[in-house]
Amino acid sequence: MSGAQLILMTGNLASDPELTYSATGSARARLSVAVQDRYRDAAGEFKDGEPYFARCVAWGDLAERISSSVRRGDRVMVTGAMVGRTWDKDDGTKGFAQELKLEDCAASLRFAEVTVRRVRGARPVEHAPDTIPDRWATAAPVDSDAPAVGPPF
Repeated sequence: MSGAQLILMTGNLASDPELTYSATGSARARLSVAVQDRYRDAAGEFKDGEPYFARCVAWGDLAERISSSVRRGDRVMVTGAMVGRTWDKDDGTKGFAQELKLEDCAASLRFAEVTVRRVRGARPVEHAPDTIPDRWATAAPVDSDAPAVGPPF
């Protein structure tokens, strides 16, 4: 998303993601994220604010992973850029909708547990637990007198 202001929202899915495919085979997932603030009133009691329902759209592999991973009610964190789209309605007027074009989506671990399964492209990558590549491993030998050097930052 070059040049676009990224937005991060945390909320609950208002419905199951709707996965469709275009005529060219591109996957598209539409979802609605309900965002609701919680605050303390003057008496110190918690109150729920008015909910805001953010329309979201994801494309490609992200769309397919969202639709197979999360369901209505799940708490998610989404990030993307707001985009507007227009279309011609049947009555001759223009329709307009604003939605968050997703760059990423994650299940919130605040109230749930997840199991992560890494994927490359559209296929899962299967690793035995002790063979997962460690990109932070040091290159210095264990019996060396030289101090271990960590990854470059």
